[in-house]
Amino acid sequence: MDALFQEERDKKDSICYTLTNFLIPLQELFMKTDLFFYTGTGNSLWAARTVAHELGNTEIIPILWMTSNPVQTSADAVGIVFPASLTH
Repeated sequence: MDALFQEERDKKDSICYTLTNFLIPLQELFMKTDLFFYTGTGNSLWAARTVAHELGNTEIIPILWMTSNPVQTSADAVGIVFPASLTH
């Protein structure tokens, strides 16, 4: 019985995988994202990489210093990742 259950589960996983691989490339064709990040410890970099991986077609750009020049981008979407501290 377990083998039959596993076979059905494998079929469902295969269908989900196929749909995901079909839909994500379509998103990548139509949307470019620039993801700006600032990190002190590396946690925000990890978060930016994770988000970029999920979105696809995303450029990760570090925020290294403050500048008075405006940031210019040709991306369809822009995101900002930065650390936050919660204290009680």
